[in-house]
Amino acid sequence: NNAQWVGFSMEIGPEGGVYVLDWHDADICGQKVLNTETGRIFRIVPEKSEAQNFPGRYSDLSQVPDAELVARQTNAGDWHARRARVILQSRASKGKLDSKTHSQLRTIYETNTNADWRLRAMWALHITKGFSENALSKALDDKDQYIRAWAIQLLCEDGSPSPVVGTKFVTMATSDPSAVVRLYLASALQRLEKNISWKIVAGLVKHSEDVKDHNLPKMIWFGLEPMAATDPAQALAIVSQTNIALLAQYTARRAVDGGAMNALISSIGAQPKTLVSLLEGMMNGMEGRTDLKPPASWQKVYAALKKRNDKSAQLAIEISELFGDTEAAQRALITLKNKNALPEQRRRALGALTAQQRKELLAELPALMEDPELRIDAIRSVAAFDDESLAQLIIKKYKELTAAEKIAAMQTLSSRPRYGWAFTQALKNNVISKNEVPANVSRQLRSVIGSG
Repeated sequence: NNAQWVGFSMEIGPEGGVYVLDWHDADICGQKVLNTETGRIFRIVPEKSEAQNFPGRYSDLSQVPDAELVARQTNAGDWHARRARVILQSRASKGKLDSKTHSQLRTIYETNTNADWRLRAMWALHITKGFSENALSKALDDKDQYIRAWAIQLLCEDGSPSPVVGTKFVTMATSDPSAVVRLYLASALQRLEKNISWKIVAGLVKHSEDVKDHNLPKMIWFGLEPMAATDPAQALAIVSQTNIALLAQYTARRAVDGGAMNALISSIGAQPKTLVSLLEGMMNGMEGRTDLKPPASWQKVYAALKKRNDKSAQLAIEISELFGDTEAAQRALITLKNKNALPEQRRRALGALTAQQRKELLAELPALMEDPELRIDAIRSVAAFDDESLAQLIIKKYKELTAAEKIAAMQTLSSRPRYGWAFTQALKNNVISKNEVPANVSRQLRSVIGSG
């Protein structure tokens, strides 16, 4: 419970204890290290350890022969296995490895039934140059999913593997039943030739069982994003057929940010299985921007989407509102004024009108500030305009606001020079207490006043 405790490294010791480094400094995130002598090491062990003792547990491993270091790969102590591999790697780099070492390691790798020990032998072979690309390629068909996964990683460690291996990766992306293997394929995407990476992504996105996986959708996206930036049309074609909604959303958003709106609208116009996800991603990319104009192709696609009786129709309408479509803006204004509409519908309408800085909204904002359900959103919307009367209205109502609304009010009042000057006068006259102003608002206020 020490507020200055900063644990940042954790290691296992030879006796089975856990060692944790602690950088003990009150200002670790500041401009400089204040306390240079306060670092500490904690050793954490149970009162009664269940770690089994064995001969040579505390021996100096740097002094034992290769054969014993190989034997340590089947030792219960993980520290000893790792330390032995480091020493074997050092000896191999100096040309001092015993001639029998690689065959001894291969025996463990090829015949042992313990999957963990096989992996240890595999790692030891790799770092001592005992694995050829051909041997690693054969490992891609191993019965153990972790051996297959690590074969992928090791084949890609020094750059792009051979075309034959790349072709095998493509097959595995489609047909390998292991999510672990697919995760390692996704991790390798940025190390592979682009034509191979495209094919791997096309295989990975077809696995509907990965939709709710904690890591895979994002790892696929991390590999796909750089390619989507250079060829958005191909990326959109692939994600249009996926069951992983996140990939379609992210790719659509990337297309908006990358200026590939025409390619995105073309994909949406085909009304693929990921239509809703593409539209959601498109909306996410457009929100907060006022520089986007609807391409000529949008009206035809919009007209088709409006006829659908599902979520995509509503999303298309909201996108048109973000584009600043006059008809859509009028509908949003009607929804906003309709007090019988659902609060979330009115909130979305307000957001669309605000994003486009529609002048029609100015006359509505004073009334919206009287509506408890939309007050905080209305206060935030004032920041999109430069109207001092609205700033004065916020200041006048300030004392009636809730804590969250007061924060929103101060953020809005520090968003523009004209609002900022009105804010400072309110502070000067004690209409708003200086003690209520958060540090971030204070910095923003100083910034806008300085530029006024």
